[in-house]
Amino acid sequence: MSNPPPSNREPGRRGRQGETRALLIEATIELIRSEGLSALTTGRIASAAGIAQPGFYAHFRNIDECLTTALEQAVTAMQSKIREMRLRIFERYRNATNLTDYALLRANYTDTVQVMVTERTFTEIFLRYRRDPSLLGEFMAAVMTRARDELTEDIWRLVQGLGVPEAQHADIALWAEQIIALTLAAVEAVLDGRYESQDQVVEALTRTTYAVMKAQVRWSGIR
Repeated sequence: MSNPPPSNREPGRRGRQGETRALLIEATIELIRSEGLSALTTGRIASAAGIAQPGFYAHFRNIDECLTTALEQAVTAMQSKIREMRLRIFERYRNATNLTDYALLRANYTDTVQVMVTERTFTEIFLRYRRDPSLLGEFMAAVMTRARDELTEDIWRLVQGLGVPEAQHADIALWAEQIIALTLAAVEAVLDGRYESQDQVVEALTRTTYAVMKAQVRWSGIR
């Protein structure tokens, strides 16, 4: 007897139940993006998912459980994209001897901005709520902390090969802070449509970072 074809059903859920749960999660994220956290009610989420309000409770006990599940999935998906991007960046720097190579900086920013713009829904929620004192804000703050820590570690791994002493680790952390701040401002400008060309924004971002990093390298004594 031949084996049955692989199932597309969500693990732990059956047929329509799994599909409806996924729709509720998608509706939750979209409502946050389009209308804000205050728009989340069981009725609004259920309506956006195309089911009756009582049906919400067949999948989640309350709003917080639904929100937590939705955010966990969204964060995991975004972190997977970021992990892939970090690997690409490290591959570019594999044989680099100059930390401030302009072409490498530009390639990295092109990649970074494209990922964040492509994942527009998550990025808009992150930009809006990363400092919000709510459950959503806690998730976004954790994303920010992880991004800052990972960028600091990535830069540190690169500069260690250039003879940078351990005492300058704090300086590297500040570089990471500056890069993130510049990147978020650039991405927000793209998403808001304040500039016609994404490439123009990437070019300006690269030039600013290049100038800052050249100064930092000179003052830090990195060869």
